[in-house]
Amino acid sequence: MELISEEKNGVLVVCVKGDIDLNSNVEFKKFVNEKIDNGCNELIIDFSGIEYIDSSGLGTLLTAKKKVSKNQGDIVLFGLSDTIKTLFKMSKLLGFFNVFENMDDALSSFQ
Repeated sequence: MELISEEKNGVLVVCVKGDIDLNSNVEFKKFVNEKIDNGCNELIIDFSGIEYIDSSGLGTLLTAKKKVSKNQGDIVLFGLSDTIKTLFKMSKLLGFFNVFENMDDALSSFQ
């Protein structure tokens, strides 16, 4: 798994390439938590490079979302494949996360 982040208009955009599974989730969780602990409360996660996410990855996203929400922040997602969108629907997480088709729409949600 590869993690790349950049700031756009005051929002941290995290691009994930590869799978988020039990093994790689340790790195993903550490990365996201460090960003939040350092004061980042507005995150966009680019799912266009994610082929698979398991329950440990979903748990990390939920915990991170709850953390930033306490500080009036948000985590939004974009670029979900049809397979991952179906997983989010089955897990009832589409109502919990704002999901967008592209980065511009995701960025606009913070303005």
